[in-house]
Order: sequence, then C-alpha cells, then structure tokens
Amino acid sequence: MSYEVIARKWRPQKFDEVIGQSHITQTLKNEIASGRIAHAFLFSGIRGVGKTTTARILAKALNCRKDNTPTPTPCEVCDACVEIKRGIAVDVLEIDAASNRGIDEIRELREGVKYAPAKLRYKVYIIDEVHMLTREAFNALLKTLEEPPPHVVFILATTDVHKIPVTILSRCQRFDFRRVPLKELTASLRRIVESESVQIDEQSLVDIAKASEGSIRDAQSLLDQIISYGGPQIRQEEVRALLGIIGQETLKRFAEVILSKNTKEVFQLVEELTLQGYDWGQFCKELIAYFRHLIVVKLVPDPENLIEEVSLDLKSLQEQARSVSLQELQQIFKFLLETEAELKRTSYPRFALEMALVRATQLASLQPLEVLLQKIYQLEEKLASAGSSASEDPLDLFSGVGSRSRAPQPSPPPNFPKPVPLVEKTSPPSQEPGFTYQVAENVWRSDNVDVPPTSRGEEAHVKNASTRGPLPVASKISETPGETPGEEEPASEATSAPGGVEPSVDIWQRILHVTERTKPSLSSTLSRGKVVHISREVLTIGFSKSFSFAKEKVEESDSLKFIRDILHKEFKMAPQIKVTFLKEEDDAALLEGGKSPLTPGSPAEQPVAVNTDSREFRRRSSLDQPLPEENEQKVLEKALQIFDGKIPE
Repeated sequence: MSYEVIARKWRPQKFDEVIGQSHITQTLKNEIASGRIAHAFLFSGIRGVGKTTTARILAKALNCRKDNTPTPTPCEVCDACVEIKRGIAVDVLEIDAASNRGIDEIRELREGVKYAPAKLRYKVYIIDEVHMLTREAFNALLKTLEEPPPHVVFILATTDVHKIPVTILSRCQRFDFRRVPLKELTASLRRIVESESVQIDEQSLVDIAKASEGSIRDAQSLLDQIISYGGPQIRQEEVRALLGIIGQETLKRFAEVILSKNTKEVFQLVEELTLQGYDWGQFCKELIAYFRHLIVVKLVPDPENLIEEVSLDLKSLQEQARSVSLQELQQIFKFLLETEAELKRTSYPRFALEMALVRATQLASLQPLEVLLQKIYQLEEKLASAGSSASEDPLDLFSGVGSRSRAPQPSPPPNFPKPVPLVEKTSPPSQEPGFTYQVAENVWRSDNVDVPPTSRGEEAHVKNASTRGPLPVASKISETPGETPGEEEPASEATSAPGGVEPSVDIWQRILHVTERTKPSLSSTLSRGKVVHISREVLTIGFSKSFSFAKEKVEESDSLKFIRDILHKEFKMAPQIKVTFLKEEDDAALLEGGKSPLTPGSPAEQPVAVNTDSREFRRRSSLDQPLPEENEQKVLEKALQIFDGKIPE
C-alpha cells in the first residue's frame, strides 16, 4: 500500500475529533439530535481548519444507517459511512467551485436536485471555495438554495466569505471556523509524533505550531516534512533550520545591542544573519515578538501563560526588561513594526534593516514630539510673560533632551526696568490733521515683549507696563484740529485696574494674543468685541448687534472658562465675565473703527501712555492711513513692473 501523508491519515472522522472548533461541532450535534436540521450551511474560515472535514462528518451523520434517523455519532462501519469516507458515495457530491464556476454547472446542479437519492437518506452537495462562482451562477442558485427539496442539504465552504452575495448568506446557517489555538495544536502534534514513534522536543513542536499560524493541515504537513528531513530523532537545530526560525540567543544579542546603544555591533550581527541565510522579514517578526515578551514581563507579575516560547528564560527576560523604561520598549516595538512593513516594499532589505537597527539604537535618546512641542509652548510662555523672573533660563525647559546638558548657572541680579524718558511726538499722517499725542515722561517700560494689536485702528499700547504702582498718565489726546493738549492730569489709582492690574488695552491684547496661539477659532470671535469695563470683580465685553453670533459664541461655557483661565494665569485675576451688546452710539463707533467704548469712569477710560517709537505702532499707523493719489499711482506702477502685469481696459 502506498504511503498516506499525515494530513490525510489523521483526518478527523467524528465531531469530537475536530480540533479547536467545539462551538461549531456542538451546535451541529444538537441540531441533528433534535431533528432541527437546516437545508443549507455555510462554513467559512482560513485554510486547513476543518471546513471540508466537518462537511463530510455532517454528511455521514445525516446518512448513517446505525439508526433510522440521523445521528450525531456516525458508526464508521456501515456502507454509507465507509463510502462517504472513501469519497465514492453517489449521493454525496463534492464540487470545486474554482473549476466549476459558471452558470452551466449550476444549471446542471439544479436539474440533479429534483431527483431523489439513489442509496442514502439525504443527497448532500458540498460546494468548496463557493466564493469563486460567477455572479450569474450565484443568481441561478438562489431559488434552489432558498427552497430545495426535503431530501437535499447544501454545505458551502469558503475562505473568503466577504465575496459571497448577501442574498446567499441570508439563505444559509453560517459557521465561522477559528484558527486553532497554539496549545491545542501543539497537543495534537504531540499525539501524532507519539503514535508515529518520532522523538522531538517540546519547543520544536511549538515552533511548528507557530509556523502554521493556526492551520492544523499546515502544521501536519510541516511535521511530515520535518520527519522526512530529520528521521525518527529530530533535533531542535534541524527544525529551526528548516523553518528559518531565529534562535532565542540571537534575538537576545540583538536586543542587548539595541538597548545598550551599541551601534557598531549592529553591522556584525546582521552579517552573521546573512551568512546563515535567514529571511530578513522573518527575523524582524521574531525580534518584534521578543520585544513584546520584554514588555509583558515588565508589566505582568506572572507572565508564564502569556509567553508561548518554552525555551525562553523568564528570569533573563525580566533582568533585561528591568534595565530599560517601558516607554523606550514601546518606542522600539512601534519602530520595528514600521520596519517590518517597509522591508516588504524595498529592493534592499539588508541595507534597510541595518539602517533601521542603527536608528533603533538611538531611539532611547529621543523624546516624543508631543513632549518637545509642550516644552516649546512653555518656552514661549516664559519669553512672553511680562512677570517672568530674569534669573530663569528658558532653555532649562529642554534639560534632558538628547545628550544636551547644561551646567548650573549663577542667578544674575534682578533686571529692574529703567525709566525711559519719552518726549512729545507727532503721530504719522492721519485722517484728522493736527491729531497729536502727548506722552508722559519716565514711563516704566520693558523692551522684552511687544504684544501686537490684533485689530486695525486700535491705539498703540505700552510695552509691558509695570504693575508696581499707578502708571504715569499722559494728558488727554486732542481730537479737535488745532487744539493743543491741556495740562497733564495727575496720576490716580484709577489709572490702572485695582490691585495693580495692567490697563485694559494691555489686558485685552494679552487675552487675544494667547487665544490666537492656543485657540484660533475663539480668537477671531473675540477680536470683534471690545472691553467695556474691567476690574478684579467684573470683566464686561461688548459686541456690536451685527455681531450677535460672536456674542453667542463667547457666552458659551467653554469660551468663558477659557478666558477666565487666561486671566487667572496671566494676571492672577478671577473676575466675573459678562457679555453684552454695545449701546447704539458705541456700536456705531465700533463699526467705524473708532475708540473702544468704555464705561465712563472705568479705569480703562484714562488715557494710556503711548510709545510712538514702537516699530509696530509706526507700521500699523501707516497701514491705517490712506495713500495720497500720487502715491497710489506710484505703488500701482511699481506693482505692474514687478509682476509684469497690465490694467485691463
């Protein structure tokens, strides 16, 4: 008698012998025992998990002559069971849909369905790889599949259930076959080698089961091949050589090189892999699994049940994982996953792997992008903060990034702002001739930060006005052409907000500046409003009635909380925030770009000292003024010359 391969010799003949599919076999046994037998079944799953085998067992159970009715336990000795096992039963038809996929074959099937079984109780049609049928063939099968004769049972099997029309799926009982678990697959292989009198170690059986990826037929075929290669006594080295599996010691060496940042050793280890003929993609998968084990032993107190390799030394894994942080292990694991996908696309897998491992040795010194961005934001806050201490070095935020280190620096003496005398200056050309500014002398200012205004037409503001006391105030601005400024009004406590708060213009500009950087959508809405009143108790924001949508947006709880957080962080204030419509005259002034409507007597009503030397002031003032006609013509001619354009007639 010719040799019979293990996959056929050990093919299950009863429901209880099917491995890893108890959820399906138990359901079928219950249906048969209760007489609730469906007329159409659909078995789906990967290759080699028992779909066709279960279909044959079901055919035997329906036609076994042990009893007068179908039985969940076929006898295996009656002529029906023997013929079905040998594949010669005339009433059990196995059709390969990959080679019989057309409408003509389905028409022939429909004609045969009409006739009663020749010998058996049921006529069973097993259609394998049913997803290969054409659309016309599926349509021709619909009616027969929905209402077949009582003596016919259809069993459809497929590895790609998503290609089957839903009209077919709805007419069948669907059973999804799962991948066989590793432990059950290993136990099945152990029973086979014991019966075949083959000596093989436990780790080799685990390696074979892992290589089969949950397919029992693949595992049996690999075992058959390995027995042919190694004989009755199989060594672990032979199994690894045949399957192309990397040894655990080799993986451990690679992990030590990566974690110790030994870049030079990478090239030597890759050269050794090249000489041994290992597949680069398989090696990368094995290394990914090794770092997964390191993460498991670092997080789980008892990882024995979560690590499948029997030969792994858990104590060695735990010691290796203890020397590195969890974040670093996760970074390397994620990077290796990306590398494994890249190796499939490149024409130079060895070079790509070498460069990837070199980079992996440097991942430990890198920090996530989110951390760096957060530190940049903190640096901006320190640079922009009016009250930041001069002794603080903003670059200290980046201590520990990469290999950069900074020696401790002695704190410099406090850098108190110096009084800068400002003289009376005339503003740039304005729509109102004679419109002048009178600024105070000895205004405290700092050249560190200049928060630009966010809307055109606003008055220039003091750079980082001091909050140590009342701000020296300029005389009121003359608004009538030819009118000279009056005497300087004495500074009062009302000049700044209670408790030394900056003038309202500076506070509002700071709110807009921070909001524009962190929440631009709210910044564009706030820029349409004005400060009506501000104190430590109340901040009132006014909007034109034509900007009612902006008022509603600011009144939302999230917006109010955001503004309140800025006031608390920047000015140590916690006022109640009110949002209202402006009065008609203030509304008109706002729409025309006039002065900010302020409540009479409010602190912000007092004139604020203006630094007309400010570059931002000069830039914005020039933007606010219309160009004379001759200047407009020169600008237009210059633009046409630069862009090589012309004015259409």
